[in-house]
Amino acid sequence: MDVNRMKVNIGGTSYTLVSEESPRYMRDLAAQVDEAITAIVEADPRVSTTMAAVLAALESTDRANKEKTAADELRREWKKLADEREQIANALAAARAENERLQREVVQLRTRRP
Repeated sequence: MDVNRMKVNIGGTSYTLVSEESPRYMRDLAAQVDEAITAIVEADPRVSTTMAAVLAALESTDRANKEKTAADELRREWKKLADEREQIANALAAARAENERLQREVVQLRTRRP
């Protein structure tokens, strides 16, 4: 994959990003980080850009951890449902086999009648 380079402005400082990601993705990512830092500084102008960056990183990491926890829970639930589906499919197969056996038995009993 090609490596993309682009200059972005985050928190009033220019950075050169180098990534295999698309320029649009890199621009959007930088804009999100800049927006988070700017919002923190605007909420409390006494906060330095560095402090705002740390707070934005904490907020972003917190959000990522919570989303990972939610995704893990969804995976566990999906596995549980898949296991239940397999058990139901096995029970259905056994019920069908028993039904076929009983139908054969009924046919045999009917043919034995005098």
